[in-house]
Amino acid sequence: MIGKLLFLLQVLAMAFCFFPLSLKLPTTLTLFFIIPTLVLVFWVLVYNKLGNWSVLPSPKKDARLIITGPYGFMRHPMYTSVILGNLAMVLHNQSIYAFFSWIALLIVLNIKARYEERLLLATFDDYGKYLASVKNRFVPSLF
Repeated sequence: MIGKLLFLLQVLAMAFCFFPLSLKLPTTLTLFFIIPTLVLVFWVLVYNKLGNWSVLPSPKKDARLIITGPYGFMRHPMYTSVILGNLAMVLHNQSIYAFFSWIALLIVLNIKARYEERLLLATFDDYGKYLASVKNRFVPSLF
């Protein structure tokens, strides 16, 4: 139930990062965030196959713990891609509403990641060791 609520809040915050939708071409600054977002998503999918993860914070019944690739640098690289991609939209739309929606998204993803980490600790014996070795929840060297 909590996981579904967090996902709903995430989707709402993401949607409002697109408002008001600007139809202008992306700027260099926007592309500066879009390109790394796409690279990171691809990198995550190389290491963590689609069937292993879920949009909900609870691990799937037959999930495997992935600690290599982008997961060796940050614990939630897919959340990082959501943060970067939505930041690109905020910069593209240049709206104060979109900016505050992005801040709300950061808060929701942080709560969701903490909740997910508690569930992963209960699911995987090695997750505590992983938490100790990979300090960055999202963007390496930032937070």
